[in-house]
Amino acid sequence: MKITFDVDPRTASALLKYAARWSMTPGEIIDGLMRFYKREMKERYNHEQL
Repeated sequence: MKITFDVDPRTASALLKYAARWSMTPGEIIDGLMRFYKREMKERYNHEQL
């Protein structure tokens, strides 16, 4: 599966900078950000449903 999205030049530059710094691909950076976001949203909103 392939997913694409548009980002502004500043965001694209930051993704490439961090990918180079950590020897990762931009896709791996996005994957990590999405996992972080999912975990944070679960922690933030699941406690209200208990």
